[in-house]
Amino acid sequence: MIELNDDRIFEIFFDSWHIPIGVFSAGGILEKLYSDGGKRQTEMYLRDCRFILDAEKDTPSSVLRFDPAGSCWCRIPFHGGALLFGPVQTGRNPAYPYEGVPEHSWTGFRDIARCLISMLQGKDAALIEKEESYTEAHTARRMYQTDREKNELNSFDELFDCVRRGDLRQLRELMDSEKYRQYLDSVMTDMRSAGTVFQFHLAKTYHSALAAPVSLQELSPLVSLYLSEEPKYRSIAAYQAGMRRVMYDFTRYVDQYRNGIHSALVNRVLLYINENLYSPVTVEEIAEHCSVSVSTLQHRFKEETGHSVTSRIRAKKIERACYFLKHTNIPCGDIAFKMGYGSQSYFGRQFKKVMGFTPQLYREGAL
Repeated sequence: MIELNDDRIFEIFFDSWHIPIGVFSAGGILEKLYSDGGKRQTEMYLRDCRFILDAEKDTPSSVLRFDPAGSCWCRIPFHGGALLFGPVQTGRNPAYPYEGVPEHSWTGFRDIARCLISMLQGKDAALIEKEESYTEAHTARRMYQTDREKNELNSFDELFDCVRRGDLRQLRELMDSEKYRQYLDSVMTDMRSAGTVFQFHLAKTYHSALAAPVSLQELSPLVSLYLSEEPKYRSIAAYQAGMRRVMYDFTRYVDQYRNGIHSALVNRVLLYINENLYSPVTVEEIAEHCSVSVSTLQHRFKEETGHSVTSRIRAKKIERACYFLKHTNIPCGDIAFKMGYGSQSYFGRQFKKVMGFTPQLYREGAL
């Protein structure tokens, strides 16, 4: 009988299933990786591994973390460190970020993982199963990357301008136009591309609505609703109808929210703040944009909202940062620079001023 060492076991499993295998030291350093992914996918894999390793660092047994509509991972204690087996896609999910990794049901992946665990630790080794929801994490990552990816996937940008303005009339005209129908036919050529376009447009519509004075907490339930309905779409026409509903609902929500709450000046200030959340924004810059004096701007804003312009800018930036901290494993430093802060330490001070604790403590408490 041929005895198999650990390396040979990993090679056999990877060659058979093409599921990534990462070997990490006790300090969380990647020592060996079996994967077909390129540089960009490997970087994303390592960020996701950090999330799984941190979340399960105090779990002595092997853990299977799965989302029936997303992805599935298995963390296995290994020589004082850990072995991460996965991810695999569980179910058809256009938002799934890894390319070239086979699809498995979570139960099928569990059986493969159990086989690997038994070869490494014996047939009686325990496996804890944890059902998670990664859909919000996919949406958050899409939202974070929207600005970078806008040239990677064709989009009908005029629609998103309508969402930001809450302009239902113009939105209807655009969506009823022959140009828009031709656009849909060009980007939705099969079910997979239809799903990808739908997911991208949902994230970008969400991003556009947040540029209007609508809070992230109020929009998140809408996103959850659309994501829960997406698996029911069985045709390209269903995806197109779903995109139309997303556009109408978000635009209508923005229109209703903006009208009747604040004056035109304050609405314009709120809109400018949200549209420029990823840049350093000053009161003087906003006053110039709105063609009023700084004193008039500050007085009117404080009178209608009960807050200063500066505190609103800080609060909105921290609100968006909290979303990324909670739903992604993007490093705090990257989020700080994304939100327009010159340094991570300054971001940390501003975050603590609003939240009462550091970004890292917030992230640990949100897991």
